[in-house]
Amino acid sequence: MGIEFYRDASLPFFELKLCAEEEVRYKRHSHEECSLGILQQGETLVWCDGESRTLREETLLFFPPCAVHACAPLRKDRWRYAMFFVDADWFRAFREAELAGAEIGFTMLSSRECDFSPVRGMLATFIGNAEPLEKETVAADVFGWIAGKQTAPSPRKGGREHPGLMKIQEHLRGFFPEKITLDRLEEISGINKFHIPRLFKERFMLTPHAYQTMLRVNHAKKELRKKKHPVELAAGLGFFDQSHFIKVFKSHVGVTPRQYRGEV
Repeated sequence: MGIEFYRDASLPFFELKLCAEEEVRYKRHSHEECSLGILQQGETLVWCDGESRTLREETLLFFPPCAVHACAPLRKDRWRYAMFFVDADWFRAFREAELAGAEIGFTMLSSRECDFSPVRGMLATFIGNAEPLEKETVAADVFGWIAGKQTAPSPRKGGREHPGLMKIQEHLRGFFPEKITLDRLEEISGINKFHIPRLFKERFMLTPHAYQTMLRVNHAKKELRKKKHPVELAAGLGFFDQSHFIKVFKSHVGVTPRQYRGEV
């Protein structure tokens, strides 16, 4: 039982996560990477794009970069999945080269609908001792396979468009380690500060603070992979203290910063 990560220093844009942890639950969050996974055992409640779904074992999921989602097992004693993360820049380059820039949207498939052999083969390749060339080739093949399973994306629900919301998003992405107030967001967006939490959540599925926290955690993951120490990250990313950083990080990633860094 537990959570394991598989990485290859020659392929820093890939990461494989294997989870067999009973107690882990993920609140609404997002990854700058895209993610492809298989629920291998148990039943899971998944929320994505404003809808909740109950998934059973042998279900495949694909989340495009920055898709807001949440998931939790329905039974404590059964919960096992594999999730493969791909850097957004690699994924964008793949789409431009192989799919003429076409998007790949949120995808959910059952093993009753199709054969998951290509994805299972990719996971086995990354767990094993394959050469980097083989790993990247297999990954490209799998994402081409996923693109072939696409249906037309459903229209986004809600989400009032407002140029000021994009300014808020850009500001949060540029200054996420800092202490940001609603007054500051009102100043840069022109939106009344009391409207901002509701309008931002309608558009991005997260409150401004939850979005800022997501950015902090995603940045921490990148720095931890570079072997940065959790203590210096906690202070530099604006967390109250080390314990607060650990609690927030684990609620998003499922493990502590030290465990993610590769420490026992």
